[in-house]
Amino acid sequence: MKTRNWRWTALLAVVAAAATTPLSAQTADTARTYELPEVEAQPVLANRADAARMLERTYPSEQRLRREEGTVTLRFLVGSDGVVDSARVAVVMATQPEFAEPATRVVRTMRFSPATVGGRPVPVWVTLPVTYMVHTRPAPPTWTPGSRP
Repeated sequence: MKTRNWRWTALLAVVAAAATTPLSAQTADTARTYELPEVEAQPVLANRADAARMLERTYPSEQRLRREEGTVTLRFLVGSDGVVDSARVAVVMATQPEFAEPATRVVRTMRFSPATVGGRPVPVWVTLPVTYMVHTRPAPPTWTPGSRP
């Protein structure tokens, strides 16, 4: 019987402590979103290689043929799990409108290590430029191996 009373006393102590802590302090990390300057550790892109491949695959074909380049600045919410909230991705600016939709698709595939406040993962707003650039391949050598250049 003594053990049961101890457990109830401990449970009541926890409930009492929670009741005396303001609700805003109890839910501060989960009830709000943060801006980058407010977090201790910023989110870090975890799937950089995948995002680079997706960027290459989503380059608008007409713009690629014309060798046009463009930048799209996007604002999006990275959740406390490091996943981009697909419903909360917005185009802030695009040098050409044709790049906006593909850049949005790329951002939605990105995964991050989450931002932290007080050592706890938190959702954070990120503004990121996504740049489409035409990459030129190096010219093939004009000499064959074993011969003199």
